[in-house]
Amino acid sequence: VDDQIWYINECLQDWDRGTLFDYAIFTKENEYAGSIGVHSIQWAHNCCELGYWLHSHYEGKGYISEAVQGLEKVLFEMGFNRIEMRCDPNNKKSTAVPLRNGYQFEGVLRQEKLFRDNYRDTAVYAKLKADLKREMHRR
Repeated sequence: VDDQIWYINECLQDWDRGTLFDYAIFTKENEYAGSIGVHSIQWAHNCCELGYWLHSHYEGKGYISEAVQGLEKVLFEMGFNRIEMRCDPNNKKSTAVPLRNGYQFEGVLRQEKLFRDNYRDTAVYAKLKADLKREMHRR
């Protein structure tokens, strides 16, 4: 309980500072399915990163894509020009999300993160405001 209280207080402080925005994802039946957040916000450069997590029971049902599409629409309307998604290039479920949602693969940052005493690569995907405009014109 103490950890949850600490986490909620940290989230509230991050919201107030404008440094991170986390959202819960719920099913239509009001079951908690996962979360999505806006991270690595660079207000001066109008860019940010989306991070997401989904309980395995809810995978493959479109929850993450729906959350990504809704959140990116709001972020672009707020004035962001670039939204990134970063993930382990070996995690095929995670790498499918940006591709399915129109993000461009930009490359791999080799051995970018230290995780449990091992360096891991990070795949970078991005969508620009101009990309979203092109998508809208095609629909």
